[in-house]
Amino acid sequence: MFPTASYVYAVRRSVLFKRPIPTCFSQRHYNILFFGSDEFAIASLRRLLQEKDTRLDSGEKLVSAVEVVTPPDSRTGAGGGGIEAPLKKFALQNDLRVHVAPPKTLRGWKPPQLETPPGNVPFEVAIVVSFRYFLPADLIKTFSAGAFNVHPSLLPRCRGAAPIQHTILNGDTETGVSIIELHHDQFDAGRILLQTHMKISDRVFYKELHDRLAEEGAENLVTVLKNLKYHRENAKVQDEAHVTSAPKISKDMGEVDWESLTMEQIFARHRAIGTKVPLRTTYNNKPVELVTLLDPSTDLHRHEIPSKLPDVPPGTIHIRKNDPYLHVKCADGWIGITKLRFKTRHTFEMKDFYNGYQPKSGKSRFVFAEKDASGDEQKAKCVPKGLNP
Repeated sequence: MFPTASYVYAVRRSVLFKRPIPTCFSQRHYNILFFGSDEFAIASLRRLLQEKDTRLDSGEKLVSAVEVVTPPDSRTGAGGGGIEAPLKKFALQNDLRVHVAPPKTLRGWKPPQLETPPGNVPFEVAIVVSFRYFLPADLIKTFSAGAFNVHPSLLPRCRGAAPIQHTILNGDTETGVSIIELHHDQFDAGRILLQTHMKISDRVFYKELHDRLAEEGAENLVTVLKNLKYHRENAKVQDEAHVTSAPKISKDMGEVDWESLTMEQIFARHRAIGTKVPLRTTYNNKPVELVTLLDPSTDLHRHEIPSKLPDVPPGTIHIRKNDPYLHVKCADGWIGITKLRFKTRHTFEMKDFYNGYQPKSGKSRFVFAEKDASGDEQKAKCVPKGLNP
């Protein structure tokens, strides 16, 4: 069944006013090869499995078969064993057939075929969600109905491996999900089949935004598959003049330079990358992670400090024995911290930190530059370009 005139009108209104898009019946059902690795991909795979178990009003199923491709297990498991990707665990728990990709590239890799009683047949659709590999053009061409990606940003904004984190670092108050065709020679550059918008708080944390976008992306993916011919015929080419990048988050991004970063920049980093790359500093030559920070916009206690410690350098600690927080001087004020973690992996609340390390308010400091064993200051690490929101 082709989309009706009323459906086409509804789609145009939905895109214009950023409302959910209604669906009509699919013309066909699909054998899907799903490429992915992490928790974000699980939401889309789970949604496809729901469709596999559900018949449309036409009596057909949108999804007739699903198999999964994941990267190899990492080599850092306990006892030397590998760590399975979250998507692989989910797929195996749901009795799906899992194929392991080569270690570094898919160039020259032959995709598996679906085993059916009459004989093996190629998969018709490739779905790629947080997979980390580039699918070369000759591989994309093997999928007769197309290869598609779920990307958690309003492309062409935030192309790259970490769009959710950079949305927060940029201070954006709107984001969304784009369902795109895979491009033959670039990541995240394919035509947009469907894009929906989402308002977000300027205090949102990564985990909350990740989960919302994962569910939105899963629903949008099914919407596109149910009307694939229409969405491909009406796909939109991305405007290269509006491209912004969202590169992978490195461990160096967790280093806090108290002298150059403001309260809001530090708190934005904490919200964006803190769950996977904890913010770090140094105390008495010991590395320490900043586990929990206070929101500068609601932390009233920080306003008391400037009159007590007016001319101290960045990194200086203000702490009182029975307070559940300490404050650290940064580029434009003081930011509060309620939990710290040292190399022992033990998490300290402020009372324990005070009793165990005896910091002196106004004199003890967190420092950005590392020191060698002699106490001489080494060259400070660079703040990655473009990280500041």
